[in-house]
Amino acid sequence: MWTSPSTLRSLQKGDFDMVLAAMEATDERKNSADFSDPYYTDIPAMILIRAEDADVFTSLDSFEGKSVGAQTATTKEDIVKNDMPGANLVSIAVVDDLINQLVHNKIDAVVLDGGVATSHAESNKDLVVASISLGEAEPYCVAVAKGDPKGLLPGINAAIADMIKEGKVDAFISAAEALDDVAQEVSAE
Repeated sequence: MWTSPSTLRSLQKGDFDMVLAAMEATDERKNSADFSDPYYTDIPAMILIRAEDADVFTSLDSFEGKSVGAQTATTKEDIVKNDMPGANLVSIAVVDDLINQLVHNKIDAVVLDGGVATSHAESNKDLVVASISLGEAEPYCVAVAKGDPKGLLPGINAAIADMIKEGKVDAFISAAEALDDVAQEVSAE
């Protein structure tokens, strides 16, 4: 998911107390914030491509010299930079804008959270998920200011534990998935 660098800067400045936005606790982010226990792990990141290109993009190396989109300030940008040799990263803040760029042949692929990629492939016959593994998904955590100056993490972790134990996280996920049918289809037609 998208977490702008300014989000963590604002957290550090005290503009808000926590960030709850499907944020992965990367080593780089741990330098700027402290993180809760994980509350959810999505399916691994995936590469979304046009269906007509499924035979072209069969390995990470096949993206050399190609334009690959990723949402700005996410770990998906890191995948393009670090795991797709020679790919040209196109950073865009809004996922729907990335999808439009892909559908209209402005970029060749998009790296997305697995659930997001799958949802777009299911709702648009012109798109498919490439048969390329990007490894394991990292769990999502809540971020608080470095050093947890307001002492929020114990309460956040307790709430996460209770929600997991009571099945509320699964209920939230199910409710969100029920909204998938509400999404508007994007196609080249």
